[in-house]
Amino acid sequence: MRKNSNSQKDIELRNQLIQQANNATSILVEKGLVTHDEAPIANIRSDVSPPAKPDKSRFNPDQIVDIVTFIEHPYFCNLKPYPWQRLILKCFYMGQEGNTNLNIQDVEDKENAGCSGCVWEYIKNDELSFHKSIKAEKRSITKFTVVNSPCLTCKRFPDDIRSDRYEDARQQATNPDAERQVEELSIRPIIDGFQTEKDLLYSDEFDPKLRYQVEDKCTKRYKFEELVLVLGRRSGKLTCLSTPLYTMGGWSTMGDVKVGDYVFAPDGTPTKVVAKSDIDYDEQAYEMIFSNGDRIVAGENHEWVTLTKAQRKNASRGVHSKDPLPQVFTTKQIYESLTYGKPRQMLKKGSKTERREKFTVEYNHAIEITKPLQFPEKELLIHPYLLGAWLGDGSKSSYGITGIDMEIFDYIETNCNHTIKHCPTIEKAHYIHPNTETNKIFLHLIKEIGVYRNKHIPLIYKQASIEQRLELVRGLNDTDGYVDPKKFTVEFCNTNETLAYDYYELVCGLGFKASIKKSDATLYGRKTSDRWRITYSVRPGDKVFNLSRKQAVLDNKTTIDKSDKYRIFIKECNPVPNPGMQCIQVEHPSHMYLCGKSMIPTHNSFLVSAMALYELYRLIAMGHPQARYGLMEFDQIVLLNVARNEEQAKSAIFAKIKQTVLASPFFQPYIGKDTELEMRFYTEHDRKENERRESRNLNPFSGSLVLRCGSSNASGLVGLTCWCIIMDEVAAMAGDNPDSGIDYALYDDLKPSLATFGKDGKIMLLSNPKGPIGLLYELYEQRQEDPTTLIMRLPTWLTNPNIDKAWLENQKKKDASEFQMQYGAEFGNSSSDPMFTEEMVSRLFSSSRMQKRVDFPSPLVEYYCHLDPARTSDYYALAVAHTEVIYGVTGPDGRPLKRVVIDHIHFWNPASKNQPIGEKEVEDYVIDLHRKFRFKQISFDQWHSQSSIIRLQSMGINAIERQFNKEYKEKIYTELLHLMRDDRIDIYDISGGVYKDMQGRTFELNEITEARMQFTFLQKKWKGKRYYIEALSGYKDDLCDAIAAVAYESMVSKMSVRLPRSRATDLGGRIR
Repeated sequence: MRKNSNSQKDIELRNQLIQQANNATSILVEKGLVTHDEAPIANIRSDVSPPAKPDKSRFNPDQIVDIVTFIEHPYFCNLKPYPWQRLILKCFYMGQEGNTNLNIQDVEDKENAGCSGCVWEYIKNDELSFHKSIKAEKRSITKFTVVNSPCLTCKRFPDDIRSDRYEDARQQATNPDAERQVEELSIRPIIDGFQTEKDLLYSDEFDPKLRYQVEDKCTKRYKFEELVLVLGRRSGKLTCLSTPLYTMGGWSTMGDVKVGDYVFAPDGTPTKVVAKSDIDYDEQAYEMIFSNGDRIVAGENHEWVTLTKAQRKNASRGVHSKDPLPQVFTTKQIYESLTYGKPRQMLKKGSKTERREKFTVEYNHAIEITKPLQFPEKELLIHPYLLGAWLGDGSKSSYGITGIDMEIFDYIETNCNHTIKHCPTIEKAHYIHPNTETNKIFLHLIKEIGVYRNKHIPLIYKQASIEQRLELVRGLNDTDGYVDPKKFTVEFCNTNETLAYDYYELVCGLGFKASIKKSDATLYGRKTSDRWRITYSVRPGDKVFNLSRKQAVLDNKTTIDKSDKYRIFIKECNPVPNPGMQCIQVEHPSHMYLCGKSMIPTHNSFLVSAMALYELYRLIAMGHPQARYGLMEFDQIVLLNVARNEEQAKSAIFAKIKQTVLASPFFQPYIGKDTELEMRFYTEHDRKENERRESRNLNPFSGSLVLRCGSSNASGLVGLTCWCIIMDEVAAMAGDNPDSGIDYALYDDLKPSLATFGKDGKIMLLSNPKGPIGLLYELYEQRQEDPTTLIMRLPTWLTNPNIDKAWLENQKKKDASEFQMQYGAEFGNSSSDPMFTEEMVSRLFSSSRMQKRVDFPSPLVEYYCHLDPARTSDYYALAVAHTEVIYGVTGPDGRPLKRVVIDHIHFWNPASKNQPIGEKEVEDYVIDLHRKFRFKQISFDQWHSQSSIIRLQSMGINAIERQFNKEYKEKIYTELLHLMRDDRIDIYDISGGVYKDMQGRTFELNEITEARMQFTFLQKKWKGKRYYIEALSGYKDDLCDAIAAVAYESMVSKMSVRLPRSRATDLGGRIR
């Protein structure tokens, strides 16, 4: 429980005084007595005064500020929405109490308006401030890059500042490619980029059907009760929220880093974060374990730049260039090609004959270590070498330093602006003194930089220039470092954990491949403390010691180590549950950034968060909302945030709301009990009750306003008294089964919770679309004419104009239909969508094995057969398959993964509607096949198959019937989709089937060509809330059904034979 230190009267008095001071300052500025720069400003948000309180009226009985003021003013939220986000907030609230002053902004005389009234005016002001900071040699950070800044292509922007902006970008380019990109940007056509909020509504990218709905409802100022937001994703290459990222401000995490922050690219240069995705909980996650001990959880589509073992081997043999070009691999591709060659047995240590039981393997993927991080030279109070020497051998609470190497002290006196005085009685004791009496004594300096009694490396030293950091390393190495004369490796040992990890970070940032290990520090055979040892290799010519006796050992190194010594290897890549992942987009031309403590190179909820905070503000402003709505005196009023799972609910919206609340001067006095899943707030009535309880020594009340998060399957959410409900990613709530109705059920269960507040209660739904199905799609289609509901559908590039347009174009090229759904916020074709992408079909039917249809099977394999019967119109299709265990690869359940091999395909084509396929002909063919394959199981679609099943069973053949209904069909195609995505299904290459017609003529079947055509034109068709799978009009799907069914039957069978190694290792094709 948070204890309120100030009464409400004290807070109001303080706010009045601050407001009066601000008014006085404004008068002085207006009269020219002081300039804006001279005017006093609040240094921290707690000193910010509240905005002027609106007058009380029938449209604003509680005297609340409007939504735009609430969001942008530092006294409340201090958030800066993009133009479209701001417009959505205004549209939703302009019919509500306290917001009737809001309008959709427009300008009549645009030609003479300059930039006044333009939605991008704040970007112009930001550009002008940046230009001013450059001229003053005090570089600031811009909101938009030269790539996306709308002002740089607008004719109303000053030409001289535009030229200076591009010139500065050229100067900041770190490679020729970046410089070339700036040149191309500088010659873009100049247009009139002036846009008002009304122009946004009438832009070509906004759905015209929705435009009229929005304009009509907002003109009539309807009071909305529901908001439906269909938004494009801001996603990309995902990594876990806790992944460490090194920024200009020190270590951060993927979850905490913000757009505008600077991280580092693999070439060591700082690069700006230009976009950040929402948290993803759906993509398959993998835990990557590296040879230096680092662990990073990344999504299956996250990209890594690696060198394979084959590239490294060929380079060492001179087959190709000595500097092979790294390749880009996704996490999933690394998972599938983790090791190189066959496992090898290694000799056991200390023995020439004993062998280890465990096989060892060669790691396939290696990542080059980062180049030294580039920082400008810093003005340091203490010379870095002197600080390093003191951190290594100095007294933590004085200016004393121990040691016997006089060379160290000579170097300090010569280069570090200090003198060393030696103790006359103790040989190893020395004292650091300033060169002159006017300089600060060393003891004061170490206190000033924060290392007095707290040995560590300050951030300013870790972010100094390369030479300054090397001097710091030399000081530490000369005192506490060691060089191995055989391995030519440098070691640094220390019992101070903080200092050890600071040193590890320092050498990693200088481009050394380092490892850190913990061990015991002993004295006379007994442990005295923990010890940390950092080890790393250096290249010939690297100077990491000033002490000549130590550096001389390294100077004897004349040969270059194996290049692998300067690489980090991926040892393991294991599927793990998705803990919540995000991605960032960086400005660097390579679009890569460093992550992990070793700096390994890797490649929308704002709106509802703002609305939830505003709804909380409205309740607090009422003073006693329970009395207004006829509730019991201290009944809880809940603001509920619901997501697909609890972790998503906490991280996606609840955490953002919590951070904003804790930083807001307005909310501070009202914060009550704070737990992981909920946050309580006081009303004014609650605060008075607590004062009464405190006077009587009673337990305080925890607050009646409750901000709570929960999952879509939490039954305890039903029956609450809710003021506001947020349903996040509602389209994903049904999971992989759209027919489950979870989204509908949750909506129907929660909506009655708002009934207590009538039209004042609100429900907000937002999501990325998952196709024309489910609750989100139904609301979007049916509620556009409803005056109580506001519908908005916006693509990614409108809600986040700062996102990299080139990256979006690249995503569009990969899969245009998926791009329109994920980023264009489109529901997809309402009639049909391809079941499999063109790329998936191409991979399924492409192989390097060139094998024919199997007619003479192996006796060591168990085969399965499935038949899809037909009479007069479709094909009668047959497929045979078996499974093989993939050695060394396990699934999430720990069991070995299996692959499916389609061995035999056959089909019968009816000559005409009057000449149906003869069942006896099919039965004879199956019986003949069974004599060769000895099928473990033969399954039939129930349609026209009873007589065939009875005949086969009478011969002792295991023939069964499958109900080929919608559920079974979805099940088999879901399994087939997974197999195709994972490249775990193979089909033979060369057609081998023949067919005899009624007259005895023989024809080639070309079953592979037919199967490929059917897979290409198989469709997922939508019908209302449901979808079904069938062929595009004019095509067939019988072979697809047979292949999907036999693959499913063979995979779910509990019988699986492990093949001999000679068979299992020759997997061929794409499976390794």
